[in-house]
Amino acid sequence: MRCLVALMALANCTAEPVQPPSLDSGVRSDASVQRDIGSIAVDSGSSDRDIGPFDSGTTIITGDAGSVACEGDNPAQCTSDEECPGEQICDRSGCRPSRCDCVNGEWRCTPDCGGGVCLEPGPSGCPGENPQGCQSDADCGEGFACNGDACAPSRCSCAGDNTWRCTRDCGGGRCLAIEGFCQGVPAPSGCSQFACPEGQRCVVPAGGCAGSSCFCEQDSWICSEDCGGGGACHPL
Repeated sequence: MRCLVALMALANCTAEPVQPPSLDSGVRSDASVQRDIGSIAVDSGSSDRDIGPFDSGTTIITGDAGSVACEGDNPAQCTSDEECPGEQICDRSGCRPSRCDCVNGEWRCTPDCGGGVCLEPGPSGCPGENPQGCQSDADCGEGFACNGDACAPSRCSCAGDNTWRCTRDCGGGRCLAIEGFCQGVPAPSGCSQFACPEGQRCVVPAGGCAGSSCFCEQDSWICSEDCGGGGACHPL
């Protein structure tokens, strides 16, 4: 009887729901983070603030760094009239190198006499140089000789129509430095190597091909295998 009463009491009881305990995993959701920071702006590192120049550690050297300029004008100005400005002509009298380069503040030039200097043409009015040849060594000056093997007119003058009028002969020669002869034979390199006396200029014919450097060995000329030489001296 006592057991029956207890069972009836249990039947009239109502069970209350049980809430499981809350466990903190340490991981916060995006929503909770947003709630915490509220309206505070987060700097992601991409601000407009100037942080100064960035040094990559690389040194850039320009092409002219450390270059030293040479004093004065280039000693080699021209090798032909085409290289001179305007109506100027290339005076190749004397001995000037055909090429010079500025190296470490010094002019380094080729060991030849194939270059010249640009000058205004003479007052004669005739184009180019005087074709008249020399008659003797005295016409060429000290250190030069008249090469009689060259066929040049013995006399020329500038006519009123600004043209050269010359005698039709080969009575004239061409001046050449004494060193330009080997057993009486003129060097094929001509005045391009051995220069011209004062008042004359070296004229190299177009289309010619002669070595730029010749040496007298065993009574004959041995020349370089190029076409940078040749030419004959003509009065200005």
